[in-house]
Amino acid sequence: MRDGDILFDALVIGAGLAGVSTALRLQQLGYRVLLVQRSAVWPRAQVGEALTPGVRNIIELLDVNDALAAVPHVAHAGSRVLWRSRTPDLLQQASSAIVDRGHFDAALLALAQHRGVKLEQPARLLDLAGAAGDWRVSLLCGQARSRQVRARFIFDASGRIDCAPRLAALWSEVDQSALAELDGTTQAEALEHGSLPGGRYRLMLVCDPHVARQATPAGPEARLRAACAASKLLRAAAELPMLGAVKMCSATPYLAPDSWQDGRLKLGDTAFALDPVSSSGVEKAMRFSQQAAVALHTVLGDDRPGRRWPAASSRAGWWRPARATHTGPKRITARPGAPTSPSGKPASAARPAAAARCGRNCWPPFPRSAPGWPATSRRNSSRWRG
Repeated sequence: MRDGDILFDALVIGAGLAGVSTALRLQQLGYRVLLVQRSAVWPRAQVGEALTPGVRNIIELLDVNDALAAVPHVAHAGSRVLWRSRTPDLLQQASSAIVDRGHFDAALLALAQHRGVKLEQPARLLDLAGAAGDWRVSLLCGQARSRQVRARFIFDASGRIDCAPRLAALWSEVDQSALAELDGTTQAEALEHGSLPGGRYRLMLVCDPHVARQATPAGPEARLRAACAASKLLRAAAELPMLGAVKMCSATPYLAPDSWQDGRLKLGDTAFALDPVSSSGVEKAMRFSQQAAVALHTVLGDDRPGRRWPAASSRAGWWRPARATHTGPKRITARPGAPTSPSGKPASAARPAAAARCGRNCWPPFPRSAPGWPATSRRNSSRWRG
């Protein structure tokens, strides 16, 4: 069979969490899936590692418990919140966890390949022709190899796009032993200006980079330290030595208005991004991926003439209210994090906020018991807003 004669039921662009979750579900349903990942080094460590209780039923649905058993993680020790009043409140959320996203994503990708999902990496889309039900795709694989494939539907999970207003997250890590008083709990605090296993705490400042630069003309590390010094819960971390260079990532919540098209669907950060302090970004990405897979299964399983992909007008309103509930004012947080790679939770306010995470130098086997992971997600952010 010639390369261009190969027909896949779904072509998934992007092998991140949303793309792999979709591929795993489609494979379960019996479809032939091709994953295309542009980066040669992937997965990689990143922020966005909180697993809310609702993730558990998705893990059970995808039958990936065994693959995730060795993923470094810590159980969430609770949240100390200084937001509604000037006295910190301790909130408990059973059965949530913090994972090393590099290991978590890699385990899911390896399992998808083991189950029969095809992967082209590194590869990028050169040309797209055709229509829903019969897309003709040209790929550049590696440096010079070209490949022609056909696909009935396309999922775009290629990642975050530029958006405005800009919101940046500066983060670094300190030695957890110097912050014993935090006791491994998440810290969430409102600011006037806006944990990791392996014995580390992540400190994160989320702000408009232009405003932050004007308020603190010095470099990123000085801005991060100034935010900690201005807080109450994380003041002790302001003078601690950083365990690495201060890094930056995008923290802007947004919604792509054209996510639903005939024969194509955007997933994950390509489609929308939530307020990172909500802690539910991983669950939302995985849950929407499952719904997208079911939508494709419904379309491909319906042989009626003229059957088309669900119209954008009937779907766009589904996530718009959900995203709106995840926007709000500035915060500062500290949360137990992932074992071997950085983790943190920024806030999506128009004004600055900071965050710190902690972790413990231990990670038990990934929990398998369903009772500890209720199917209904509880949104942290709803508790943090007055």
